Amino acid sequence: MREQHTLLASAGVGIAFMHRQEIVRCNERCAEIFGHSAADDMLGRHGASFHPDTRTFYRLGKVARVRMSKGLTFRTECQLRRHNGALFWGGVTGRLINPTKPEEGSIWTLNDIDEQRQAQTMLNTALREKQLLFDHASVGIIFMRRGHLTRCNGHFETMLGYGPGELIGTSAHNWFASTAEWERLEESFTRQLTVGLSFEGEMMLCKKDGGTVICEVRCKLIDANDPSQGTIWITVDITERTQAQAALAKVHEQLEQQVRDRTRELSATVEDLHREMADRKRDQDRIYW
Repeated sequence: MREQHTLLASAGVGIAFMHRQEIVRCNERCAEIFGHSAADDMLGRHGASFHPDTRTFYRLGKVARVRMSKGLTFRTECQLRRHNGALFWGGVTGRLINPTKPEEGSIWTLNDIDEQRQAQTMLNTALREKQLLFDHASVGIIFMRRGHLTRCNGHFETMLGYGPGELIGTSAHNWFASTAEWERLEESFTRQLTVGLSFEGEMMLCKKDGGTVICEVRCKLIDANDPSQGTIWITVDITERTQAQAALAKVHEQLEQQVRDRTRELSATVEDLHREMADRKRDQDRIYW
């Protein structure tokens, strides 16, 4: 009996013995989890008082009874109620003391997993937000390892005219018009990444249908301390912008050429006027003399 008491007192989890849905014995950790100052405060309390409401308690008990009556251990994570009414998440495990005689009661262990559950919820929320940003970003996002694409978002697939998942595992060589272009770029960004810098530049990529797209790219190591983790690339389609700039530059050159041509024409006209004025002056002087 003394050994059992020592075991209960030193256990890092809450332990409770239940008979006819009431607590007949528990350890201090169990009382602490539920917000009681002593284990004796828990004695005689009905199991429903530890749950958000009576309906939840009986629904959970029905599921547990089916499993425990077969001599199996019942495990679940559920919301429980502390003495002050606050709800928390607990990891609950139950088993009948004697499956052939359910009336002898059951033993339950309890872990307070509220902080872990909240942390997991925050992590799941962050992961969902990250995935939404990844899926709906208006730029192409690519993860590369050893020159092969391991993951990319839908925008990059659409940009190159590929369907979902078609680019996974493909070599970056496939996106360049020539091997020489790829080798030139590879040498450039490898040199930058080796010294811990990020790479920025422009490149022309080949689409699935053979067309081309001009991209502004940024690249960096996923983990600077472990290059084997690969790289992440951000790509922006600047084809229209580049074409617009080229068209604007052409128009500007045409305007400048027109200005130069008009300037020459005006210069020639002015010279003609000067010559005509000089000729008239000489004629006037000749007539005068």
